[in-house]
Parts: sequence; structure tokens; C-alpha cells
Amino acid sequence: LWHMPCITEKCFILYLFVLKLVI
Repeated sequence: LWHMPCITEKCFILYLFVLKLVI
């Protein structure tokens, strides 16, 4: 799992989406 600090909204939403798929 990659952990990248995202400030943009799109990146944050994408991060949450990936996290949801992993869990």
C-alpha cells in the first residue's frame, strides 16, 4: 500500500477510494 500526502481534493478522494478497496 502506498502512502502519499495529497493536498488536492481529487487526490484525496482517489486515496479514499483505493483505501476502501483495500479494506
